[in-house]
Amino acid sequence: MAGGREGDETASLIYLRLALALDSEHDLALVSLADIYERRKLPEAANKLYDTMPPQAPFYFTARLQAALNHEQMGEPERAVSELETLIA
Repeated sequence: MAGGREGDETASLIYLRLALALDSEHDLALVSLADIYERRKLPEAANKLYDTMPPQAPFYFTARLQAALNHEQMGEPERAVSELETLIA
């Protein structure tokens, strides 16, 4: 099988980064790229993207929730709780 998941993911990275270069607030591209970073075990990189999600974006809640989960997985429970408290405030 040519390509495979890794090759598909690499192509996705390229196109998602291009989409963000053209529109830095493209919320679907932000969430999709962050998801790839999470699958590659790069939660810090994913959270940097989640932090750029504008509050009015449809995926804002999802981004903040994923950021909280990433903080917990990175051994930062206080930051995880803070993220979640911000969501319910």
